[in-house]
Amino acid sequence: MKVEAEIPRLKKITIDVDEESTVGQLKKKLCEELSLEHSLTTILHGGKPIPEGEQLKNLPEGKLKFELDYLWSRQTLIWGLEGQKLLREAKVFIAGAGALGNETAKNLALMGVGRITIADHDTVETSNLSRCVFFDRNDVGGFKASTLAHKLEKKFPYVEFKAYNMRVEEVPDEEILTSNVLISGLDNLASRAYMTSLANRYNIPLVDGGMAGNLCRIQSFTPGQSPCPICMIPVLDYGQLTGLRNPCSAPLEEATTPSLMTATSLVSAVQSSEAVKLILMGDKNLREKLSIHPLEGVLIIDLQFNRFSLMPLKKNPNCFICGVRGIAKDHVRVFELNFNGQPVPYRLLIEKIKEILETVEEPHLYERKNGGYINLVKNQIRGEKRINTGSYIHVIFKNKSDQYKEAIIKLM
Repeated sequence: MKVEAEIPRLKKITIDVDEESTVGQLKKKLCEELSLEHSLTTILHGGKPIPEGEQLKNLPEGKLKFELDYLWSRQTLIWGLEGQKLLREAKVFIAGAGALGNETAKNLALMGVGRITIADHDTVETSNLSRCVFFDRNDVGGFKASTLAHKLEKKFPYVEFKAYNMRVEEVPDEEILTSNVLISGLDNLASRAYMTSLANRYNIPLVDGGMAGNLCRIQSFTPGQSPCPICMIPVLDYGQLTGLRNPCSAPLEEATTPSLMTATSLVSAVQSSEAVKLILMGDKNLREKLSIHPLEGVLIIDLQFNRFSLMPLKKNPNCFICGVRGIAKDHVRVFELNFNGQPVPYRLLIEKIKEILETVEEPHLYERKNGGYINLVKNQIRGEKRINTGSYIHVIFKNKSDQYKEAIIKLM
């Protein structure tokens, strides 16, 4: 027997099924045909849900038309099932689990981003409760990142969450390198600069946002195509990036930034929207079809005086991060070496790396742990030490132009 089904205004489908089939079996077949998650789809008949154990032959004849109520059926009207598939397969890294982190993680989970990693070393304070939707009084004193991830897991079981109760500088390489988009919700300049350097070095889009009272700021950064968030920072403020200060000055007091929940919601909404754009841009056909355009410049919003301004930016050739002499001016290539999951002898690894990078000189190998770098040469006996697969190895080598460059090797 033939059965008709549709996702309203999006897609219609006709399939053949056995008349002895149940509604649940029909739903499974329809979900397979349309690549929908079975558990996130409800089948409707006459606009109402029907028991999945009901047999099709018991339904009124001539009315075998069904509607599929998919969890994201409304937003798929904008970017289609192919766009939603990209979101479900995407991974986003969020730096900061405060007010912005709460809202942005919630927005991305609601839209169906498949994997979200959150990093923050800070703990929940009472003053956070009026601005962080997922924190309550029982959470005070606990780590923000793991507390937020735990609450999100309960609310959104169809999204994979991972938390790191540490500074972003200490997060394992894998979490950054496997992300489609980085989001910065940090309130200090040094950490924002670090996130920007990661984005530029590893060629990963970054959405930076912040607020102070009624003022909001959001910027999208696509490495190689747009100015980075540090391009607009005056040279006189570079001391904040490195922690330098006049030793004769009075001790610095920790600044408390004014914060409003309304501003937080607005910034996170734009950040989330920008992150989705950057994910969807991964498909060239979809990018052209939807005419996707991330922010160009910095969006400044003043809620007190009702001003919305898109401030144009130019790439700063003297930028501390991406400028001609910037610390992260070069994109770092990432390679994979397959050793079938077996530990790798150090000497064999060296020879394989030299082949890939086309370098004659001995490369220098480092592994990043706990925010620092371990020199693998000093921690092994040449030819005997084996390195575990799954590791990300930082390689410093000299190229054919006699310049020192960096690459990353993932051991498979």
